[in-house]
Amino acid sequence: MKIANWKKRRPSLMFRVFLITFIIIFTAFLLLSFYSGNNLYENSFDDAKNYSFQLLEQININISNYLSAMENIAAVASTQSDVLNFLYMSEPSFPNFSAYYELVNSIRMYLMNLSAAQKNVKYVTIISDRHDYYVSSSSSPFDSTYVFREQGWYKDAIKTPRSATLLPPHVPEYITGNAATPVISYLKPITLAAGAPPVGMVLIDLDVGSLADICNDVSLGDDGYAYIINSKGEYLYYPGMDFQQPAAVSTPDSAYNEQILSGDTTFTANNLLGEKNVVFSAPVENTDWYVVGVVPYSQLNSPAVTLRATQIIVGVIVASVVSVLLSLFISSNVFRRLFRLKKHMMQIESGNLDETLSVGADDEIGDLVAGFNSMTGQLKQLISDISDTENQKRKAEFAALQAQINPHFLYNTLDSIVWMAEANPAGASDMAYMLASFFRLSLSRGDDIVPLAQELMHTETYLHIQKIRYDSYFDYEIKYTQDVADFYVPKLIVQPLVENAIYHGIKPSGKKCVLSVYAFRYEDHVLIEVVDDGLGIPEEKLEQILRGEHISEGSLNGVGVNNVDERIKLYFSKNSGLYFHSNEGRGTVACIYIYDRKKNEDA
Repeated sequence: MKIANWKKRRPSLMFRVFLITFIIIFTAFLLLSFYSGNNLYENSFDDAKNYSFQLLEQININISNYLSAMENIAAVASTQSDVLNFLYMSEPSFPNFSAYYELVNSIRMYLMNLSAAQKNVKYVTIISDRHDYYVSSSSSPFDSTYVFREQGWYKDAIKTPRSATLLPPHVPEYITGNAATPVISYLKPITLAAGAPPVGMVLIDLDVGSLADICNDVSLGDDGYAYIINSKGEYLYYPGMDFQQPAAVSTPDSAYNEQILSGDTTFTANNLLGEKNVVFSAPVENTDWYVVGVVPYSQLNSPAVTLRATQIIVGVIVASVVSVLLSLFISSNVFRRLFRLKKHMMQIESGNLDETLSVGADDEIGDLVAGFNSMTGQLKQLISDISDTENQKRKAEFAALQAQINPHFLYNTLDSIVWMAEANPAGASDMAYMLASFFRLSLSRGDDIVPLAQELMHTETYLHIQKIRYDSYFDYEIKYTQDVADFYVPKLIVQPLVENAIYHGIKPSGKKCVLSVYAFRYEDHVLIEVVDDGLGIPEEKLEQILRGEHISEGSLNGVGVNNVDERIKLYFSKNSGLYFHSNEGRGTVACIYIYDRKKNEDA
């Protein structure tokens, strides 16, 4: 049934314009987002590879600098005078051993200082090519039977006097006992002049940890790492490598060696375990070494994929927002006059009847606007007429309430004046004056709102009349602070409370009581209290009084206690009102709380 109803009612024209516009704009932005996301992915992936290659180049530079430091040590050691004397001397014999040992000790101290100046240098050794003697900075025991000149690596190195030779990690055979630990050896022939044959060799043994420190000083990410191989594919350093048996080292990355040695600097391939990595390589200057960096493909790819996904998501969001805004802009321009009419209708609904809408073009919408303006004017006039009628009705009721004085009060007061005229003419005159004052203050020149001081004066006049009639029943006092004297209140709000206290609390008590009236400020309220120590009012009787159901002798007809509460809330706010507190046998307190709106607005 719902489907059938939906088919009968076509979407509105505004909705169709909005939807078509939205689809066109959203599709264009979406395609642009996918295109820019793919470009961003490629650029980000290339940037990540370039950055990783730059890190590898930094490792390469650090290795070159380290080897340059070794070259400097070799150069300094080969030009020292004692070293030259050692290389030129013939094989020492008795009695020249004393001078020989003195020379050797001097050279050893010099070499110890050189090795101490550079980190990870274990031994610096000067080898003579004229005899089988050598001098080392190490205090470790050397094999006295070891002849350097007979070793194959020595013979190969001495043949290239202009360049250094680097030996991969090995355990030196010339060191005996537990002191023999894996080293990387740097060899540089010593020549005295260009083209002259070498006279010896500088052998610098480096701790294998030196290359590990250099490779680990630069991070290739969480899972990336660097290693070093030579032109033979031998590992000079590899993470976790067993340097005690370097020749036996085989790693999953051996699959890359062929491409590395062929000159590929950046490529993506799987290792022997099938793990896809991006491999970077760079040759170390003046050596046959290659620094290799291995970074998991996912490590470089994941940020680019995340960036692309973020770009697409942001693009979709932006496309949605822009499409909605542009569609709304276009559709609102098409239906601008209808939107203005709708907005005007909402203003009328909220109670704003003062403005009219321009008719605009002479078409169907213009006729609709004109008819709506006419209806609004009639509604405004109708509301105004109802408001005037209600105001007049309320004023008439108020005037009637305040003008009606209970005939019992008037009769009893006049009767007392007649009685006193015979017994006490002066008292009768005073009472008649007070009665006249009472009626004059009740009228208040037609004002509904009077200063509190005037309202209390009217109450005092009423109390004076009642005091003459019931002198033996009560005494009274009226006190108020000057800061409330000019505070305007509805008239006849205190006198009904005083009257209520006399007839419901004081007279039935059978004793002489005290009736007090106080007016003062308390925080943001003006308080008026009527306090008596009479009989008190039972709770059920108090409820009748508050509802206006109990009219006693002498009370003002209609201007009762409940009317006081209603008028206070009418003139002020719901924060104002009349409250009673009564204890049987102890008295009653009637309190008027009036919220001082003006004081709070000024604050």
